[in-house]
Amino acid sequence: MPSPRPPLPVLVGIALLVAIALVRSDQIRERAEVGLGRGMPAREAELARGFVLGEDEGIDATTTEDFRRAGLSHLLAVSGQNVMLLALLAMPVLGALGIPLRERLVWVLGLIAVYVPLAGAGPSIQRAGVMGAAGLLATLAGRRASRLYALALALVVTLAVDPGVAADVGWQLSFAAVAGIFALAAPLREAIVARIGTGGWRRALAEGIAVTIAATLATAPLIAFHFETLSTTTLVANVLAMPAVAPAMWLGMASAAASQVPGLPVEPLNWLAALPLAYVAQVASWCGRPSWAEVQVALGGGGLAGAYLTLAAGALLIPSLARRRRLAAARRSATPSVNGAFVAREATKAPRRRGGWHLAVALAVLAMVVSLWPAGGGSAAAGPANGLRIEILDVGQGDAILLQPAHAPAVLVDGGPPGDDLAGKLAEAGVERLGAAIVTHDQSDHAAGIEELLGHFPVARLVYARLGPPELEAARAAGAVTMRAAAGGELRSGDLRLEIL
Repeated sequence: MPSPRPPLPVLVGIALLVAIALVRSDQIRERAEVGLGRGMPAREAELARGFVLGEDEGIDATTTEDFRRAGLSHLLAVSGQNVMLLALLAMPVLGALGIPLRERLVWVLGLIAVYVPLAGAGPSIQRAGVMGAAGLLATLAGRRASRLYALALALVVTLAVDPGVAADVGWQLSFAAVAGIFALAAPLREAIVARIGTGGWRRALAEGIAVTIAATLATAPLIAFHFETLSTTTLVANVLAMPAVAPAMWLGMASAAASQVPGLPVEPLNWLAALPLAYVAQVASWCGRPSWAEVQVALGGGGLAGAYLTLAAGALLIPSLARRRRLAAARRSATPSVNGAFVAREATKAPRRRGGWHLAVALAVLAMVVSLWPAGGGSAAAGPANGLRIEILDVGQGDAILLQPAHAPAVLVDGGPPGDDLAGKLAEAGVERLGAAIVTHDQSDHAAGIEELLGHFPVARLVYARLGPPELEAARAAGAVTMRAAAGGELRSGDLRLEIL
């Protein structure tokens, strides 16, 4: 029997709570930041802020580099994983309070509406929020939620809010990961279950491993295309970190919520959260420190499209091959008897999984869009026919050094002071977009020109040694992927390789 609809006072109360939270989101976020730092070591406190709020500015450069090389950087940026874990945490808690199912779903919908702006409202969390809301609304309407339609709705809504978001690397990676999970996780899970068994914990382990492999495979071509690097340890690192991620996230979310109440002690929660956070950091160190943990890979637009077409073909072929193996096994086990013939005949009529083909098409379409989109890395940019052109732009008092490698996006080191029309000077140099802008330090005669550039000129990556949170938030809002400089790190654009000393 379906649960009754939530009463009007409950709906009004939740709406008011969401409205108040949205209006005071800055204060709520600030209290959460402070609360997540109580009773935890400095490194774990900064990691907690990264896991829950997406604030990675305070994480030390060595740890950030470990996470990047180990393929764990996605844990430091809020995404669909956060929304999923928020719902999984809230539903049983609300159920324990005796709240009916439909009211619980409405409450979770309100929590998502609060969490998206609280977590910075970046492209990936926008996508996750829209998808989560679509699934909850479908459940409230009594219909089975369609994952593909939810993904399409998220795509339409995020593009309607900001049409330029399609050039954002984080947005592309987010959609690729979700499409990959939808297309590949189920057959991978069944293949793993066939090897390790179907016990409760074994199936959960198979689910986690399958999702990790699917998301990794779906995002690897984009990472190679934009950043020309791939982590060789990302699968191992994500599988090892998997058991600790949910506890760290849940405890962090609980601490962030508890810190909104003045005087309420959050130290016990933070002390517990520090344990899984320290473990994940250790996994990042194990998997990110070896010299072979990262390889350089140059993947152009054609290679990107080819990689995704191959994945799309795999999404179609793997389930088909699995069905054929099951049918063959059923036929071999069938006896000549009437009953055996019936079993074999029934096996051939097993229902087929629907939706695989349009998820495969979604991956292929994503590849085509990204490979033709005129922003980000990987595709050719204006520059010299061969070699490297270095130009010192005239920006008055300050530095602005333009590096233009052949057949690759340009790189700008510093941008000079404000008001010197840096975008115009780049256009005069034949540059239509930047693969990366590097800010050596946050003084006005080095950083202000680039800050003015963001939002008005396509910049794929912002590499910084030191920048304040407002500047970093503005960069992310403009669609740039922010990367903190670390000694020994590398930045590549075509044949150009910059090493950070």
